[in-house]
Amino acid sequence: MTDDTYSSPVAQLLALGEPDLDDWLNYESLGIQTEHIPELIRLVEDHAMRWESPEDDPVVYAAVHAWRALGQLKAEAAAPALIGLMEAVDTHWDEWASEELPEVFGMIGQGSIPYLADYLAQPYTENFWGAVAASAALVKIGEIYPEKKPECIQALSQQLENYLENDATLNGFIISYLAALKASQAAPLVERAFASDNVDESVMGDWEDYQVEVGLLAERITPKHIFGFPFPSTGGQSEPGRSVLKEDKKTKSKRKQEKQSRKKNRKKKK
Repeated sequence: MTDDTYSSPVAQLLALGEPDLDDWLNYESLGIQTEHIPELIRLVEDHAMRWESPEDDPVVYAAVHAWRALGQLKAEAAAPALIGLMEAVDTHWDEWASEELPEVFGMIGQGSIPYLADYLAQPYTENFWGAVAASAALVKIGEIYPEKKPECIQALSQQLENYLENDATLNGFIISYLAALKASQAAPLVERAFASDNVDESVMGDWEDYQVEVGLLAERITPKHIFGFPFPSTGGQSEPGRSVLKEDKKTKSKRKQEKQSRKKNRKKKK
């Protein structure tokens, strides 16, 4: 893939290299406008550029710049392409995507909800970090657009309906996101999920914690539990008000080890 494949403003993204984690560029200042959305989508969908290029080649970060630009442009047309990146969260242990796509979908806004809901409308028993990222995106949208919060809660609840088939840790995340949206209306479903004994309580807590978080209980009735730290859960009980949209250091460390192992195996196959 060469620079002349893209128009001048978009081609700049291929040479920018690793972006700053917190300080996002203003891509409009580079001349990128709404008319460049199709090219940005094409760049996001160029998986070969991202995963088959040498690791020290700046083009491996071009997709990251592209999805940041799409977020700033509030490009609803990019939602299907961004949903397509969710698989890479698991297959490539893509931490850039898992951490940033929820932010990008939040920037794009309410038009992304149907795509995220469709993606989540299936059971996940393994390779589910993409589902966690999609769920976090719904929380972001619900927080930015309060009038759309019921739709976000419905999409998360629909996913939790699969609590018997889902991985227990995924159930824990979904419940924590429902709690973040103060989804008291989801309480009967959440109670059934906890009763199934298929919820990783180390993510945010137990049934009583949920009730406290959404305002159904003023405080716990029983003493607070101390939970274990089974991977791939977040590794510890959250305190009230703690954000659950990011994984903790223990989980990230484990994911990084898995990613490095996968890279070594891929090199051996070559």
